[in-house]
Order: sequence, then C-alpha cells, then structure tokens
Amino acid sequence: MKNKFGLSDAAVIVAIVVVGIVAGWVTNDPVDPASGYVAEPVEYPVDIPGCDSVEPPEEGVSYGIGFSGPLGYDHPDYPWLTSEKANAMSRAAQEAVPDDVVIVSGSRGPFYGKQFVFQPVPGVTDEYDAGTSAEATVLRGDVEGEVHVNITRSFDGPEPCRAGWLDARETLIGGTVVDTQNTWMQWDGVRSYSNIVRVYAPDGTNVVASSSGSDGIPLSLDELRYLALDPELLWSGVV
Repeated sequence: MKNKFGLSDAAVIVAIVVVGIVAGWVTNDPVDPASGYVAEPVEYPVDIPGCDSVEPPEEGVSYGIGFSGPLGYDHPDYPWLTSEKANAMSRAAQEAVPDDVVIVSGSRGPFYGKQFVFQPVPGVTDEYDAGTSAEATVLRGDVEGEVHVNITRSFDGPEPCRAGWLDARETLIGGTVVDTQNTWMQWDGVRSYSNIVRVYAPDGTNVVASSSGSDGIPLSLDELRYLALDPELLWSGVV
C-alpha cells in the first residue's frame, strides 16, 4: 500500500554508505553588501511572549562548518539513527504534511529524488552535530516553496530568548519548549519569507521545521508545529 507521497508503506529507506560533504555558513549581520544579503531588522528591546527576559540580538556573528566523511545509517558514532528509525521518522513527517501540499522534488543528498526522507548524518564531531534532515520543494495552490526538517540530539536545552531568534515561546506540559518565528531574508534583491518552529524536547531532541518561499509560505506555523511535535521524531522514540 502506498501513502500520499507515492511511497510504499513498507521500508522507504535502505542502509547505505557513501562519501559526502556538508558545509554551512551563518551570519547574523542584518546587511552584508558583499553577498547581497539583507535580513529582517531586529527590534530591541522587545517583549517576547513566553519569555521572562530577552537577550539582545547577536551582531557581527559569522561562522562556518565543513567536513566530509562516511555517511550511513546504523553508524556506531550515531547509534540512535538506525535505518528503521529514519524510516519511521520519514513516514511520520510525510503524513504530517497537509494533503493539498504537492511534493515537487525530494530530499537532497544520497537519496536525491526521494520524497521528504531523512538522510544519514554527514559525520559527527565533538564540536558540531549536523543531525539528520529531510527537505523538499513543494507546491500548494500557486505557491511554490521549501519544507525542511532537521533533527539533532542535544542536551543543552532551549536557546536563550534572544531578539531576532524567535517571536514567541510556549512551554508545554511535560517540559517541551516550542519556539515560533516568522521572518524574511533577501539575497540579491530576491526576498524569501519563512515560518520556523523549533522544538526542544525533554529527552534532548531538537527539531527545527521550516517552510519558506518568495511568493508565499507553503506551510503555516501551526502546520509546522504539528509536524515538529510528532512523537515519532523524538530520538528516543521506540521503533
């Protein structure tokens, strides 16, 4: 039997090992003329619902990461992400996407073309845990955009309430913290709007679910919140 993504309800993932490279850079500068980057201006001081206090925005922060190495599920350095667990998380994320959202193309990486499938972790270091991600280009009506979900296992707890990092914080019964944000950024004159939900679960799971687009945002904050809170996405969840 197939689900709405055209994938079999049997295993949609196979364990593989490939060589991969991942790199990412982040800047908190609101304007970077050299790259054509402009971010939404940050207001401070500001009151944020759910936060007892709000720290000032980080300014002039820029960093990059890059590494390469073996990729694969059932890796001894990342034992919780078995092929079975990745399969269960992928099905849960797929089923949480609204029925009227059409997948245009699937996740990047070793499963390129697969639809919203969590990838093997691209290496683990003491300084940085890239986690596992599933992403897709989607179409909802006449709005095309992106959906991205990243899951890491971290025991540092929620990020501090910081201006420019979130619009609201909610603490659920049981201790799960949910941060939401609507924001935009611009590259070379093209503005992209984003909804972002960050979930910090008591077991240390950090789920970041986002949706973005230049003509609109395919998934609402409520829809992303529903997806990110699925218990199947917890690293400690039983398969």
